[in-house]
Amino acid sequence: MRKPIVTLTTDFGLQDHYVGAMKGVILGICPQAQIVDISHEVKPFQISEGAFLLAQAYSCFPPKTCTSPWWIRAWAPLGGQFWWKPPRSISWPG
Repeated sequence: MRKPIVTLTTDFGLQDHYVGAMKGVILGICPQAQIVDISHEVKPFQISEGAFLLAQAYSCFPPKTCTSPWWIRAWAPLGGQFWWKPPRSISWPG
């Protein structure tokens, strides 16, 4: 069985502890996870920029990859991958 892959796309930046803390939580839940950073430099609240980055990258990952954009309301399968949002993250409008 292959190790689970989790991709992260956020507007957190890399100047503080948030990305590291998020990865620590993921590894605490699933120690064998392979965590891949798509980007942490999306401009704050620029949903279309984050969506563009994911549209360019997500199809490069195998099925059952857990993809984490910060604006999805919940998690659900889409395109063979699982999309989830961490608590207290930005939600898609509407």
